[in-house]
Amino acid sequence: MQKEIITLQKSVQFKSHCHDETTKKFEVLTKLTKKTDNLKSEINNLKLQNQQLNKQMNINEQRDRPLNVEIVGLPESINEDLNDTILKIRKHVGVKIDINDIMQVNRVSPKVKLPGRSRVIIAKMKSKLLKDNLISLSRKSRLTTKDIGIAGESRPIFINGHLVSHNK
Repeated sequence: MQKEIITLQKSVQFKSHCHDETTKKFEVLTKLTKKTDNLKSEINNLKLQNQQLNKQMNINEQRDRPLNVEIVGLPESINEDLNDTILKIRKHVGVKIDINDIMQVNRVSPKVKLPGRSRVIIAKMKSKLLKDNLISLSRKSRLTTKDIGIAGESRPIFINGHLVSHNK
């Protein structure tokens, strides 16, 4: 009987030890679950903050472009004079733009370069009215490369407001 009691005591001690270990593991898992929940919440907050910052950045970038026009479809040449090209466009569409109304003009590479497509021209005008008139009248006239004296196959030229990629 004493042997059975000793065996029973050992068995109870073993079970007690197993229960203690399980309890410790459960406490560790509970702490880890709380940490995981906190991290998930923090990640969600950071995602929301990132979206808000991206939205604000797009707004700020677009605000910097109210006077810019984007000219697409003009083939590139080695010694091109972009100011002269804009004046030829102006003459064809009938907008009253002087050389002094063009503040800056550059060719810009797109984010995704497509073979056979030339870089776009970004021109900063002196006023929003000039920009809007140039866009409006160029759309009405359906401008092509032939219209401004560029040799070769006639291709359409598109003049739009210069938008950030998110707004495009």
